[in-house]
Amino acid sequence: MKKKQLTAIAMAGVLAAGVLSYGVSAQADGYSTDYTITIPATLNVADAGWNATSGITANNSTNNFDTGKKLAVTAESTNGWKLKSDGVSDTVGYNLATADGTYNENAAPALWEFSAAELNEASGTTKAMGIIVEDYSNKAAGNYSDTVTFTAKVESAQSTITWGCSQVDYYNFVSSGSGKYKDQNISVTGTGNSVNFWGDESKFGFNINDNDSLTFTSTDGKISQIVITSDEEQGVNVDNAGDLSSGWTVKGSTLTWSGTPSESVSLSIAGEQIMVYRISTIKFTVE
Repeated sequence: MKKKQLTAIAMAGVLAAGVLSYGVSAQADGYSTDYTITIPATLNVADAGWNATSGITANNSTNNFDTGKKLAVTAESTNGWKLKSDGVSDTVGYNLATADGTYNENAAPALWEFSAAELNEASGTTKAMGIIVEDYSNKAAGNYSDTVTFTAKVESAQSTITWGCSQVDYYNFVSSGSGKYKDQNISVTGTGNSVNFWGDESKFGFNINDNDSLTFTSTDGKISQIVITSDEEQGVNVDNAGDLSSGWTVKGSTLTWSGTPSESVSLSIAGEQIMVYRISTIKFTVE
């Protein structure tokens, strides 16, 4: 009787969209976006279920990868995530995964993201990789295999942080007239009599007068956008929007800042007053 052999899945890196998965050189603001990726050349399938590899490793040789970027690694299967054998109609499905689990023919293939901090580790960072193979005990005998192609790309490390403005912590900040509140690596500091409490204690609002300000500061990346949204249709009132500090605009019930990414962004108004009532959310885009 011919033996079933699920011998190997070939692994490969590719040049895609101008980005070579084994290293691309660029400079930005004194940082590097060089990287090296190490993947196993083959994955030998020992049995149905979980089959682990040595993992996928990424590093930056100078430990100076751009903190505003991340490395994303995706994978594509030649056979549509199935092992095939010449002359055999049967196929054996498998999932590319980061941990043991149950085979699912509808599962999306794993992907890996490496932050600047992970790439800048002395020896880089290794993340788990393996496959989950379906039960093939009733499949025809054959030498089953597939090829998986990995693509790496440097991307913006943007993330969105949302404050739902109903936390009791805000009351402590607001009631003091000035103070500091921090959540998810973003803090807000008020100066002068810039923050007052509006409505019930489930929401808060603020008013800013000339010489007062609010400053939003990120300790984990640079802020590229802030969107403050009010529950009320006319919840944002500005005496003269043209006097707002640089980058801030008002549209309906939304107050938005966008500009050159910065660790700190201040909101003030020259010689006028701005009032924002019953804020529902404040969303920050951080790079």
